[in-house]
Amino acid sequence: VAGYFAMFARDGLPSPTAPIGVPVLAITGELDAPPMRRTAVQPMLAAVCAHLEVHAIAESGLYPIQESPPLTVALIEQFLAR
Repeated sequence: VAGYFAMFARDGLPSPTAPIGVPVLAITGELDAPPMRRTAVQPMLAAVCAHLEVHAIAESGLYPIQESPPLTVALIEQFLAR
């Protein structure tokens, strides 16, 4: 735990509000906890991401890649192809 804390407490970490200029894909599971669903993730990331895509998977919870692998992979492949 001490090592994990030290990693985040060190100097030189980027600002959590620094703008992100590269495209960002966020895939959420709508069965996850409310702070991790699309309605919470979209505005939080949109504040710092200029090019944001958020896709919600209705039948998934915390781990979309395990719970909906074909759909998750398809979303990632489509994103990377653009």
